Amino acid sequence: SLAASQHREKMLKLEVAKLEHRVSELDVELQTSREAIARSAADSENSLESTREAISANARKEIEDIRNKMNRIVEEERRAKRQAEEKWQSDAKILREDFNAEKLVLKKQLKEDKEEASKQINELRESHMKELAKIQQESKEEQNRLVEKGKGMIDDLEKKATKEQECLLSQLQDIKCRLENEQK
Repeated sequence: SLAASQHREKMLKLEVAKLEHRVSELDVELQTSREAIARSAADSENSLESTREAISANARKEIEDIRNKMNRIVEEERRAKRQAEEKWQSDAKILREDFNAEKLVLKKQLKEDKEEASKQINELRESHMKELAKIQQESKEEQNRLVEKGKGMIDDLEKKATKEQECLLSQLQDIKCRLENEQK
């Protein structure tokens, strides 16, 4: 029915809004993760500088070893940051694709619901037109039947009136004859 179609349309729009809100939340989480990774990288670089200053009194060899180790850590963190960004981008892309696919399905469902509602309206309209035509035909037939019945009643009344008139004329003729006989 139209009300059910409108309700489904409302529910589908609500689902689309929820999915859009979820995409927005994931974008915010991605940005927060990027900032945390950037802070972590910055903290690691600051830690590297402090470590270098503290160890500079020790041997050059130890400084070089620590520097190499820190460079590896930073590279791993950068790699981890890149991988995390790529994962978030991949997840966001998948969510967008899922959202778009769901949106297409919902649009298709909405279109089908509208078409079904339109079909039902047309069927109801056609049914009402047939019913109206049937009622008009029945009314016309009833009117014709009543007209025929009325004509029959008029014919009967005319025959009765003619008989009564003939009877009255006969009675009048009898009275005239009696009057003429009495006058003679």
